[in-house]
Amino acid sequence: MNKPFNIVGIDGGGTKTLGVLWDEKGNEVKRVEHGFANFSVDILQTKINIEKTIDDLVKDLKGEIYIVMGISGVSNLRNQDEYIKVLNSKYKALTIIETDGLLALYSVVRDSDNPVIMIIGGTGSIVYSLKEGQTNRLGGYGHLLGDEGSAYHLVISAFKTVINNFEANNKLDEFSKELLKLLNVDEVEDLKKLVYGVSKSEVAKHAVHVSALALKGNKKAIKLLENEGINLANQIFNAYKKMKTSEIVKVALRGGFVNKAPFVKEALIKKLENKKMNFEIDQTNLEPIMGAYYLGNKLKGSKKYGRY
Repeated sequence: MNKPFNIVGIDGGGTKTLGVLWDEKGNEVKRVEHGFANFSVDILQTKINIEKTIDDLVKDLKGEIYIVMGISGVSNLRNQDEYIKVLNSKYKALTIIETDGLLALYSVVRDSDNPVIMIIGGTGSIVYSLKEGQTNRLGGYGHLLGDEGSAYHLVISAFKTVINNFEANNKLDEFSKELLKLLNVDEVEDLKKLVYGVSKSEVAKHAVHVSALALKGNKKAIKLLENEGINLANQIFNAYKKMKTSEIVKVALRGGFVNKAPFVKEALIKKLENKKMNFEIDQTNLEPIMGAYYLGNKLKGSKKYGRY
């Protein structure tokens, strides 16, 4: 008689570690949260928070345990295999550690074998694609080398528009005046203090002001937002070309910026249609942690676990 099995999903990011336990039928049994899990920030504290989360989920658990983790900054964890062996021994489990992005990708893929492209357009931007089990990534180089199609990139583009207009004409146009007013600054020179010496996320927060002007009908603001949608579409199309597929590709749009900022999604879809791409937009929008269940179930009993 087969033992019952359980899948433990861990989604670790910069603000929290979310853990979910599912039984073999896919029913959610338990869910817990602890502090951040990002190996780029603090490896020791990330391990502590991961293990606190697992502890809460597997206490008194019977049957086989498969642990599927998607953790930010996992490439910074040296000796991943050694840490996996530690977890396997501690929890009598079989463990996989992947990126948090791959977890999100599998929340789109679910049980399907069809090709998928997922773009995350939030503070920054990155693209993941999956075809026949092969995962690829485009972008994700950070705000100094990329992040086109993100809230951060929009704000920098808007600030540059203000600066370029002022230096070319020695005066402010309507867009610049309104944006500076919303930013609560008096001079173009003051834009520097909103960019230098502050975090990327602090800069990205100013995207709401560009959106507010766009919703009032300001053409420059609308154009800036549309350009970010086009930037995202170009990244998606680059991923599509690499797939070399004739099948319909499921495109998932994830992240607050691409889904909530006005004019972005519409410009993205229009650009993909103009490129004659064979695609459909994923409408399910499952939370990323669900990818742990689908990935864990897909790999159950495979060498992906067995190599540990």
